[in-house]
Amino acid sequence: MIVNLEMDNALSIPVWNRQGGAKDDLDLIVDLSNYRVHLPPSGINSWSLVVYDAAESDQGQIMEFSITYVNSRLLRGQTIYCWDIPKQVFDLRTTTIYIENPHAEVFIE
Repeated sequence: MIVNLEMDNALSIPVWNRQGGAKDDLDLIVDLSNYRVHLPPSGINSWSLVVYDAAESDQGQIMEFSITYVNSRLLRGQTIYCWDIPKQVFDLRTTTIYIENPHAEVFIE
């Protein structure tokens, strides 16, 4: 499985590149502090999770995709969720889900 975070097709952040073989239940935390200028996701700066299943006979699904602000003075503790889930990931295909204004809500935790 190959996983990238992308912002409007202008920025691509590699997150996972086939580590772990056929491992199940991938749970990742990615530090986006170097990309603060592109946050929060909005109609102008939409973020996507792009997943490519590079193997056969092991398809799965994306169960959650969110961005949580940890070190932001103004947004600390806010989480923005993608609501277009679960999303099926098929063998040898690319699946993309988005966090943007129409598909996300902000919750204060």
